[in-house]
Amino acid sequence: MALIRPFNELTFVLLTASIFFFFWGMFVPVTFIVEHARTHGMSSHLANYLVPILNGASIFGRTIPNVMADKAGHFNVMIVMSAFTTALILGLWLPATGNAAIITFAALFGVGSGAGISLTPALCAKISPLSEIGTRTGTAYSIAAFAALTGSPIGGKIVTDEEGSFKYTIVFGGVWMKILKI
Repeated sequence: MALIRPFNELTFVLLTASIFFFFWGMFVPVTFIVEHARTHGMSSHLANYLVPILNGASIFGRTIPNVMADKAGHFNVMIVMSAFTTALILGLWLPATGNAAIITFAALFGVGSGAGISLTPALCAKISPLSEIGTRTGTAYSIAAFAALTGSPIGGKIVTDEEGSFKYTIVFGGVWMKILKI
């Protein structure tokens, strides 16, 4: 019953939906950035470093926004970082064709996605009674896991249907990361 009770609260339902959609779009760049870069002429050697660049930059996204959130508000910072990440995908990665733009996107996306990952438990805690923080966070992540597991295959199907073009897969990732952001 403890797992179902939070779904009677609109705040929890909206937060869980937001986390779901953020995760649905977030793994698209992680999955496809290397192959996208190769199709735009980046050497395989350099392209293989894009995910480590992304993950290394996420250290800053997992720490600095959390410090800012303690002062400016966790939901406020999450809204800004979600908008930032969506703008990066649609405004930088979508038109990117050169090495510099793609590497810049990887680093900045690492910051934005890192913030999304690290702020999620804090958002769950903000709307939960102290005794239910763990249960509610686990419930939200359990639902978001379906998004994390299906976003990349959907993106892959879009690439296949578009005969190797990443355009609509990138749009898919960017749009879903912003949907319902509280």
